[in-house]
Amino acid sequence: MPTVAERACQEVVDEKMTDPEWVRLLSLTAAQLNQGKEYPQLYIEALFQKWRGSYTIYDALPFLEAHALIRSGRVQVFQIPVGVTPCRDRFVEQMDGLLGKLEYPFQARFWGGTQDEDGWVSVERPVNGLAFSECGELGFCIIPPRQYPLEVGYMNAYKLLIYLNGMGYLARWPYGHDRITIFTRYCVGSGETEFEALRTDVWGDFYTLPNPYADWWWKDGPPPAWPPEGTQLKLAF
Repeated sequence: MPTVAERACQEVVDEKMTDPEWVRLLSLTAAQLNQGKEYPQLYIEALFQKWRGSYTIYDALPFLEAHALIRSGRVQVFQIPVGVTPCRDRFVEQMDGLLGKLEYPFQARFWGGTQDEDGWVSVERPVNGLAFSECGELGFCIIPPRQYPLEVGYMNAYKLLIYLNGMGYLARWPYGHDRITIFTRYCVGSGETEFEALRTDVWGDFYTLPNPYADWWWKDGPPPAWPPEGTQLKLAF
């Protein structure tokens, strides 16, 4: 049964489907999500991961919303190496044990369940994040210490938007991924000058943390720009 948030988002999509431009954009995006070429599967699954079935227009709209936040630089990203992929939620002790092996400055706990978050991830020192500038260039930024709600495995795209537009941050550990991806709307320094000034307080060297975009896109070029070329549409959230 859909949640209240899911029903609300579905209603927004249904309203937009009366506009031919939105029909074109959402249909195209759903097709691109299923093909896994324009948007790599690792990137899609970091944002949300379906239990079964193909991607639909109801996945396409919240995906575009999240992608717009990232591509515009309003959401910053970094990854925490775990070294193993998550097991099923029902193996609570095993999952908690895997997360318990994270090294400083990272800590995490897992309790699972079907309501709210699955656990938390704590970052105890500033770390290096990645963010896009207004001109579309990828650069480093400083992410302050924080505890993040953790969502493991399957998660719908609407839930990501709820976190980003509410708390402003989320930790994601999808099935099949050996890294936790952090999405956050809070950084304290970006650009070359600010980054170099704050760099001495960052854990390790900035090459220590993996660059997610190297796996998501950089082998084939940068991610698609936002908004899509020729599109002048205002998003819903």
